[in-house]
Amino acid sequence: MGKIDDIAAAYGTQTIITPFTPVIEDYLRTTVRCGLGWDAAWFYAIVQTKKGKRYGLTRGYEKASSSNFMSCNMLDDPSEISPRLFKRMYVGFCFHEKVKDKDMVIAQSAPSKHHFKVVIEPQRFHWQEENGEVDLHLTALGPAMRLFSPGGKINEETYYTSELCAVTGTVMGEEVSGFGGMDQAWLPHGIAWTQCKTYLYHESYWLVFANRYEDETTDYGIVGCGPGGWNLSYYVQNGVPVTSHDNEFRNTYAEAGYPSELDIRLGANHFKWTADCRLNEIKGHVQWMSGRMINLGEKKVPIASYSQFEYRPFGQFQQ
Repeated sequence: MGKIDDIAAAYGTQTIITPFTPVIEDYLRTTVRCGLGWDAAWFYAIVQTKKGKRYGLTRGYEKASSSNFMSCNMLDDPSEISPRLFKRMYVGFCFHEKVKDKDMVIAQSAPSKHHFKVVIEPQRFHWQEENGEVDLHLTALGPAMRLFSPGGKINEETYYTSELCAVTGTVMGEEVSGFGGMDQAWLPHGIAWTQCKTYLYHESYWLVFANRYEDETTDYGIVGCGPGGWNLSYYVQNGVPVTSHDNEFRNTYAEAGYPSELDIRLGANHFKWTADCRLNEIKGHVQWMSGRMINLGEKKVPIASYSQFEYRPFGQFQQ
């Protein structure tokens, strides 16, 4: 692991994290942030029906195309990968434009029987897949996170935003509710997300989570860690954001090799994450999971708990 730690440190592992309230310019492909150009966006959601059936969904897109997607019927047994919900989803050319005289951006596919569309307004989104078979409304839970990572000996910078949301809507005509969000990346000219330092050398874990309580309050957050001492957290409780780089992670692995439990200390807050589903994987490279992320210092018990965890063990893809 030493070689990867050295490379990660050379790229610069410092992260500057601040809460913010996005405006429409924060969703445009033409917007420059910290001298960096917009590269890509990702929508994701974990939702369930009133009968408890769960779905995991992801849609990513770039300036003029989309090739990143996931849909699954979530299993309750994390020992197996969940089966696909849709065997095919849209891949190809897409539009990504601001609506004239409105604080609105629309990203959508070219006409297709697998059409997707996302209508973006500040802190609220309308996301459709498969010509409306998936029809979700996402509303921000509170302040979003923005992250700036300066360069190190190798001068490459990253700017990243993450906005967590409550989700309502329908999947194949049945009402669902849950949790989701939108992430975006700004990068140096000529570098795409899977070529940047954060993806290649820094991120081993990326965990987003939200809990809802009986009194209708929520807490939510974002956690990341990886080689070279790269780690970050953003936690919002009772509407108050807290950031920390004083974080600790202890892992328990299942026999199949995936993390089954995480003991996480984010500054003064102590959490336990427990896996409940494996959403998808690219073998030998990355796994996506869901689970429950519980604040052990919180006396209230969540009535609903959601998380999406991206796990990329180093030493496989990078070498």
